[in-house]
Amino acid sequence: MKILVTGGSGFIGSHIVDKLISSGYKVRILDLKPPVQKSRVDFIKGDFMKDSVIKKAFDGIDVVYHIGGFSNIDYVKGDPIKTVELNILGTAKLLDASRKRNIKRFIFASSIYVNDNKGHIYTTSKICSEMLCRDFYTLYGLPYTILRYGTVYGERSRMADVVSCFVKTAIDKKKILIYGTGKQTRNFVFAEDVGIASAKALKDAAKNKIYTVADEKATSINDLAFIVKRKLMHIPKIIKIKSKTREDDYTGKADDSLAPNIFKALDIKQKYDLEKGVEKFINWYKKNN
Repeated sequence: MKILVTGGSGFIGSHIVDKLISSGYKVRILDLKPPVQKSRVDFIKGDFMKDSVIKKAFDGIDVVYHIGGFSNIDYVKGDPIKTVELNILGTAKLLDASRKRNIKRFIFASSIYVNDNKGHIYTTSKICSEMLCRDFYTLYGLPYTILRYGTVYGERSRMADVVSCFVKTAIDKKKILIYGTGKQTRNFVFAEDVGIASAKALKDAAKNKIYTVADEKATSINDLAFIVKRKLMHIPKIIKIKSKTREDDYTGKADDSLAPNIFKALDIKQKYDLEKGVEKFINWYKKNN
């Protein structure tokens, strides 16, 4: 079986590609930048908004993982029209190509932001894309699986998530900056575990299902800061800047009744809890910076 991964050169996409390859699948990556895996994948450099690129990328493909698109809500504010085009219209174009080519499964990267009323245009784009996945199944019988990712952190990070930011400033500047009260929570999940879970979503049991891909336990930003501080021998200082908060910040809701946790539903063992994951990420960051 040959699998197309849009955004397969990115942070989350590259970890999914790792696990698909190790599971024995042939993988093609569609991205604007070269993949991490130099020789084990078929790489097409291109924009999935272009019909000619889609035609080339879909040749001989059985399954599509759509990971590409705007993934950082802080970037969305700066370009709302591009966000709508890329995240919503882009998904529609890929779904249409999939149904025309009888793709066996369309696996879509969503977010647990959709469980909340936060996240502004980013969340709206994910909700609309989820609706499109369901509509293409209803109208054309295109099977889908929707994966609502929590706060993913780990090796190859874009250094945009809170774990990466805390580790970077803690090591480089010997301080950890908390914006707001620090009581806001996240459902963290290590990137390698995301790759494993996403690859397992190919199971027949996951067809036409929606899953949460995150730790079931929500962790406060304050608690995360103390974990990082402890892993670094209590050297960095924790500084709170209560006057600065992110607009429309997510509250950390991963409700099993809204979307079952994939680790529990598909009997997947998580390799890393937050303590182990943070420690591994710190070691990776020190080695690569």
